[in-house]
Amino acid sequence: RHNHCDCDGALVASAKAIRDDNATPRKMRGEAELLIATFAIPVCKVFPQGFMPPRDPAQLSALKTGAAG
Repeated sequence: RHNHCDCDGALVASAKAIRDDNATPRKMRGEAELLIATFAIPVCKVFPQGFMPPRDPAQLSALKTGAAG
């Protein structure tokens, strides 16, 4: 399983670099600020595998078969 905290941290670091670069268009800096605010709450600490972690394909197939039959 993959831990999303590292990805979230890298994404926020990139967004901060965009936000702090005055040569970047104002709209893009605003979007970067929104992204930073979105990840301000450490969601990855609560859900390290993401909101919807990967499921076992065999289990999903069994559920589909049961629902169809």
